[in-house]
This record gives sequence, structure tokens and C-alpha cells, in this order.
Amino acid sequence: MHPKLPGRVFNSAFLIDDQGNHVHTYRKNQCADVWGLLPDTTPGSILDEYLDLFGYDALFPVADTPIGKLANMVCFDNMSPEVAGGLRRQGAEVILHSTSEPHGGEGRRAWDNARRTRAMENCAYMLSAMDGGEYKSYDSEHMTFFRRGHTRLVNFDGSLQGTVDGPGPVLLRAHIDLGALRRSRANPRTNFQLWNDPSVYADHYSADMGFPSNMWAGDPYDNPYIGAQAMIDRIESYVEQGIYTPPTSQLSTETKSRTSDVM
Repeated sequence: MHPKLPGRVFNSAFLIDDQGNHVHTYRKNQCADVWGLLPDTTPGSILDEYLDLFGYDALFPVADTPIGKLANMVCFDNMSPEVAGGLRRQGAEVILHSTSEPHGGEGRRAWDNARRTRAMENCAYMLSAMDGGEYKSYDSEHMTFFRRGHTRLVNFDGSLQGTVDGPGPVLLRAHIDLGALRRSRANPRTNFQLWNDPSVYADHYSADMGFPSNMWAGDPYDNPYIGAQAMIDRIESYVEQGIYTPPTSQLSTETKSRTSDVM
């Protein structure tokens, strides 16, 4: 919470230095709970007010420290490349990714592929701290496997350096080579963002594409995301523009016939 924004709660990550001092607060930009299950505000949902209060740099805070330029992002931020890209444009070399991913097996693979892609495409280390283990009650001695851990460090080339292979407390040791990272960023053969030309696709970030900003600019206790209506409206607009093809409610006769032949 912030005293300048009463009634609002942000999903936040904090950077604390080795003296216990608060360095900066990162407020999650992309939240998966936009259907109203959790009442957390994102900067984009009150964007104009947020920028007036804190400025644009507060969206992607990065700290220049003796152990590199550090940044935070949270959980579902991983699924939007623009978040890690925003941190990289502010100079981030190590992205500290606090995340809670209870799904396992193949359900985790897409998230993990995205994590490794974020590291490679931004030429930045990605340290994902995942919660491992969950007790059924306050007095339980037995930990469930719903939160399965797998904290990991991804190198700046997208390769996996180390991982914790299950839930429970453990010490993960890894090596961050800032010299190698900075040499890679100075090399156009390995720094792929040098080839990025954002003006080519700038129109795809116009107001009628993606999720609308300032949706929660009104009463903080009146959540506009409940029922996912804004997302449904956006899907319908994509259908109207011919971007999406709507799913059919039933198979056509021809399709049924082909399916029967295959069976």
C-alpha cells in the first residue's frame, strides 16, 4: 500500500540492501487476477494518476549496486515480454523474479520456456525464486507438494545454470559473471536487442489493442475487473476487426464426416 493511494493494494516486490535499507519497490505490471479474484491494483489500471505521482521510471525501477544493476518483477510479468524489456531498457542486468507457480509437469514448461526466453532476448540473468511447499495447517508437520519449488537461475544466454529440484528449504549456489554479461551486451552477435526496431510495430500498441489503461481510475472499492467483462469485450472487438476467428458452436456436417472417416 502507499499513503498517496489510499484504499489500493499492489502486488509488490522490494529490493533491500545488505544494510537493511529499502532501495526500491516494484509494483507488478501484469496481473493474472484481472477477473477480480484478487483486489490488487496494477500501475496500468490507474496509469494517469500513477504517472502523475511517481513518474514513468517508477514502472520499471532498477538499482545500480556493487553486485550489478538489479531489478524486480513478479510472477505473471514473465508472460509479457514488455515487462522484462522495460527493465532491460533501464539497464537491468539481473532480474529478480519472485513467482508462485503451482502447476507442474508440462503445465510448467511454457512458463519456463518464457523465463529462459526473457533472459536470452534481454541479455540478462533471470533469478526466479519459487515458493516450495505448503503446510495444510499452522500445526502441521507435513508439507504438501502443491507448491513444488524449482527455484532457478537462468544465464543471460537463456541456458539454465542451476535449479532446486523440489519443494522445501535448500541452499542454491550460483555464479553471476557481470564481466561476461557486459561483453555479450557489447557484441552485436550475441545482443539480439540491438537489432530490435520497435517503430515497425508501434501501431500494435495503440489504444484499441491490448488491455485498456486507467480502468480502475474510480472508486478503489469498486473493482471493474470482476467477471472479466473488459477481457470479454476486447475479445469481441478482435472478432469484429477480423483479428480473431470465433469458435464454432458445433462441428459442420463436412467436418463430422471427415472425423468419422479418420475414426
